[in-house]
Amino acid sequence: MSEKEDYTRDTGPQGEDGPQGIQGIQGEDGPQGIQGIQGIQGEDGPQGIQGIQGIQGEDGEDGVPDYFETGIMAGVLHCTQKSYGLAWADLGQLGAAFSIYSLAHLGNGIALAGTYANGQIFRSTDYGLTWTDLGPQGAEQRIYSLAYIGKGIALAGTLTNGKIFRSTDYGLTWTDLGQQGAETGINSLADMGNGIALAGAGPNGKIFRSTDYGATWTDLGQQGAEIDIYSLTCLGNGIALAGTYAGGRVYRSADYGATWTYIRQLGAETYVHSLAYLGNGIAVAGTRPNGKIFRSTDYGLTWTDLGQQGAEARVHAIAYLGNGIAVASTAPNGKIFRSTDYGLTWTDLGQQGTNTYIYSLVYLGGGIALGGGYIPGKLLRSA
Repeated sequence: MSEKEDYTRDTGPQGEDGPQGIQGIQGEDGPQGIQGIQGIQGEDGPQGIQGIQGIQGEDGEDGVPDYFETGIMAGVLHCTQKSYGLAWADLGQLGAAFSIYSLAHLGNGIALAGTYANGQIFRSTDYGLTWTDLGPQGAEQRIYSLAYIGKGIALAGTLTNGKIFRSTDYGLTWTDLGQQGAETGINSLADMGNGIALAGAGPNGKIFRSTDYGATWTDLGQQGAEIDIYSLTCLGNGIALAGTYAGGRVYRSADYGATWTYIRQLGAETYVHSLAYLGNGIAVAGTRPNGKIFRSTDYGLTWTDLGQQGAEARVHAIAYLGNGIAVASTAPNGKIFRSTDYGLTWTDLGQQGTNTYIYSLVYLGGGIALGGGYIPGKLLRSA
C-alpha cells in the first residue's frame, strides 16, 4: 500500500460556545429543521459543566442542546447513551468498493460515504441502513474527505487530481470545482460555520480556505515543511486544529482558519491522522506509526500522550457521540476503541469483522454511528 492510500478525514464541526463562552451561531433550516429546545442539567463531565440553551436545529436531528459543550441532552439520555458505540453490525460491502475512506452526516438521517477505487460517492437517507450509488466523480480514484457545511451544501475532496467537488442539494448531485493548486490529494475538510470551510491538502502541505460555502477557495500556503494536512477540526469560536505528515505536527488557528501557528509535534509520531473535538475545550488526536491518542484540555494549546492503543499502529478516525462518549478506529487490526470519560481512558472493543483498517467514523445522532472499512469496503453501523 502506498502512503497515499492512508489519508483520513475528519468530521464537520458545528458552532458552539468557545473559550470566551460566546453564543453558538444560528443554524440554518435543513429539510426538516426543528427548533432547538431548552438545555437542562448537564451530566458531570471533566469540569461538571451546566446544560445550556439549545440552538436552532440545522437539520432536524441537530435541534437539541449543544452537545459539543454539554453532551446530548445530558441527564435525560444518559442511561441510553451508556450503550452508544458499544456494538457494531456489519452491513456489508458498498458496491464494489475496496475501502470507505470518508463519511459525513448532512442531518435528518442523510449520510454520505466516499470510496476507493472508483471514486464513488454513496448516499443514505435512512441513517445508513440502505445506500444509493451516485457513481464515480470525474476520473478520481478516491473520495478521501467529506464535510457538510450547511444550507444543503456538502464538499468532497479527492485523489488523484486534488479536486474539490460540491453539492448544493444534500449530496444528490455534484459539481467539479477543479484541482486546488498543484495538490494531488484533498485529505481533510472542515466546517468553521458562517460559510467558512477549510481543506487540507498534499503533497505540498497546504491549507485552502473558502468564505462562500465552498464555491471558491484561497491558497493559504504550505504549513512549515509539512507534506500533507491529514486532519482538520473546529473547536468553536474561530479555533481550528490541523494535523500533519511528515512531522506529526499540530497547527492551530484562532481566526477561523485565516492564519496558523505551529503548536508542537505529538511525541515521535509522524502522522496526525485524526482530530476530534469533545467539547469543554477537550480535543483528541490519533497518530501513526505508534497508534497513540493524544489529548488536550485547553483548546489544543498543550497535549498529553495517552499512549498506544493496544498493539495498533494507526488511529485513523475519531468521532464524538456526545455525553463524554467517543470512539476511535485503528489499523492494522481493524479495531474500535471507546471512551466514556471525554477521551481520558479507552476500552478495546476488538476487531470488527474481518476489517484490517477502519478508515472513517461519523456520528449521525440518536445513538447511530457509522464506520468505513478496507478490503473490502464494508460499512459498520452502531445503533
